[in-house]
Amino acid sequence: MQKAVTWKVLKPDEVKNLKFASSTGRNSPYKELFAAVEQGPVKVDIPQGSNLQALKWRLGRAIKKEGANIEIATLEDKSGVVLTKGEEESANE
Repeated sequence: MQKAVTWKVLKPDEVKNLKFASSTGRNSPYKELFAAVEQGPVKVDIPQGSNLQALKWRLGRAIKKEGANIEIATLEDKSGVVLTKGEEESANE
């Protein structure tokens, strides 16, 4: 047996007061991290309860959404990654 979907019609005033998840990266938790990478290399440790692949996937998605030129390098001991500013493409290529 399928569960019924619950829904409610909203008035325009109600919609104005709702907070939506950001799909554009405006409220990205990585904004400050990416700004720090512009200043120099940054080490990112694996968060508690996560794993290396999940960290790299989340960072990779955020970098792509942001359109940032940031490279991800995995530490040899697999304890995290280092983010560095990508090489600038030369205009003569």
